[in-house]
Amino acid sequence: RDLQETVSEEVTRLQRDGIEEQQRLAGTISSLEAELKQDKETYAKDLKGAASEAAAAAQREGDLQALLRSTGRAEAELAEELREAKGRFDLQLLLATQHEDQCEDEAQDLRKLLEEQRAARAK
Repeated sequence: RDLQETVSEEVTRLQRDGIEEQQRLAGTISSLEAELKQDKETYAKDLKGAASEAAAAAQREGDLQALLRSTGRAEAELAEELREAKGRFDLQLLLATQHEDQCEDEAQDLRKLLEEQRAARAK
């Protein structure tokens, strides 16, 4: 009888621990998904800003080319400015993509772990 009660108590404890772990993982997944959403919004704004900067740089290019033609300044300065702006834009895009991929990978790993725990508890 005592053994049966001990086993029953242990099963109840393990079930409670499992439920608590599922809830914790679900909360972690929700937090990561919210963070991913916020990061996507932030990087979308950053990318829009970079696109605006690139458009402004293109406008400056047109203005500077006209000025360079009239003043005889070297076009190399303009080309360097555009390369730098493109480099900054490409770097921002790469960082945004890497961060998004990392967040998605972490969320997927947590989902998989949660599913594995649910499957293990179902057995």
